[in-house]
Amino acid sequence: NKKNLVAISNIQFFDSASSEIGNIWKNYINFLKKQWHKSIVKSGEFIKDQHLYFQFLMKLDDAINFKLITRNEVGKIIQIDYVLAQSEYLSQLRAVESSMGSIQIINI
Repeated sequence: NKKNLVAISNIQFFDSASSEIGNIWKNYINFLKKQWHKSIVKSGEFIKDQHLYFQFLMKLDDAINFKLITRNEVGKIIQIDYVLAQSEYLSQLRAVESSMGSIQIINI
């Protein structure tokens, strides 16, 4: 019986080359693309409720990771990871998509 996971994180990404939040945000996305380039199957971006989201679909050893990254109005980088066992990917895909569609970003 495989376990699935949803993790929500406030990412503290420090870039000594830039202090502007816009550049830190872009550099974090580039960091993920470089760090996980062999695992990323698909990537894209979309806007929901006036928030820009970057989305990655990553294939790990025996799991699938849907990774969403956005920022709230005060510039905090929020990362949401949905990790599914590969054997449960098809049966859980609709639930993951429904959950993604219901995300509301708040400022804390």
